[in-house]
Amino acid sequence: MNASFPRLTTPTFGSSVAILFPLRALLALWLWATAVHVSAGPVSVQPEGRPFHVFGGGAREIVVRVQSSTNTPVSPELGARLFQLTSATAAPVGTVPSRRVALDAGQGVLERFRIEFPAVRVETRFRLQWSADGTPAGGTEVWVYPAQILAGIGTLTQGKAMGLHDPEGRIRPALTEAGISTTDLTAMDPADFEGSVVIYAPPMTTGKVPPGRKAEVRALAERGVAVVWFQPPVEPRDEPSPRYRTVPIGPSAVVVADGEPVTRLSEAPDAQRLLLHLVREALKPAPNELPVTDRSN
Repeated sequence: MNASFPRLTTPTFGSSVAILFPLRALLALWLWATAVHVSAGPVSVQPEGRPFHVFGGGAREIVVRVQSSTNTPVSPELGARLFQLTSATAAPVGTVPSRRVALDAGQGVLERFRIEFPAVRVETRFRLQWSADGTPAGGTEVWVYPAQILAGIGTLTQGKAMGLHDPEGRIRPALTEAGISTTDLTAMDPADFEGSVVIYAPPMTTGKVPPGRKAEVRALAERGVAVVWFQPPVEPRDEPSPRYRTVPIGPSAVVVADGEPVTRLSEAPDAQRLLLHLVREALKPAPNELPVTDRSN
């Protein structure tokens, strides 16, 4: 099935049904069709595997792959309309200025667009509906998030101090921008810290955990301090490891996590959501038991 607008037909039980059929529902149906079926035109925008995650309230970079299926060079005008999606509607909220893209026969290229996304209060799904010379060319799904995700950490700590060991400045800028104050553990003995949670940023420069860090983390946990401990990113040659694991120690817990996501904390909503989740997990670890209900059926 090609991606095209559905055609209204007159039903046998009366033409009024076709007239009353909501136009927004038609638009949502068309967007669904183009999400499943790539345009049959000579140029298409290919999906890159997963939706984009960006912050709202500003221009964000979206990178798409533009693919030609012709036997000759083409140079179409590529543009897009931006739609905000709900379960039942697709409301247009903006357009992407068109740009001419030069493609050799059968060539695919990566194109970068700076696209203005509206501010949102909760995570919201959007769709970029691309066109090449006015012909539908596929779609790109984008999840847009509020700018202050990390502000939720202040609620979790309930006004108590949060310690941060971050000599390379991987995490502090994003926390500062969110209005979260921290105690610098690089300038004090961790044994003197009296707050509720400590975050250890991953050692990216050396790629190695300093000697004595494990004992330091354990001592904090045994005093009732929750700890989020980011490890150096796992190298491709290493065996797969879980993104994080929770280790109960004394009255508290240590969450040991892969440090790769927080290396892009300031610009990545999914990384900020992960950090917020890990702080919550360290302070209030989920029960380590089988689920109560069986959802396999």
